[in-house]
Amino acid sequence: MIGIETALIQLGRLVVRPAVTRWLGERRKRAERELPLAELINRRVTDEFARRKVEREIETMVDAVAERLQPLLATRFAGVPDHERDAALAKATRRSEGTTGPPIQTRTPRRA
Repeated sequence: MIGIETALIQLGRLVVRPAVTRWLGERRKRAERELPLAELINRRVTDEFARRKVEREIETMVDAVAERLQPLLATRFAGVPDHERDAALAKATRRSEGTTGPPIQTRTPRRA
């Protein structure tokens, strides 16, 4: 089940990241709204403790979305073989991110 939880967390990120990005960039120029989430956090939150708090809050939202998706997955995919379910989740995650590689993490790089 660890693979399922990982996929659900990735799907949660796909839901939360655009919402937080839009919220952080709402009053900014269009170019800034399209910046990666990590960069928006670095620009809007300059205090390291506040930045870490924002990162934890984002991860809490990601977990909440993943936890809400878990029962849906259990009921909707109940009759689907595990390998097919896993493949569908992996494809949905990659497709939603517009990539074929691994999902992008929400962690922001540490400033020196």
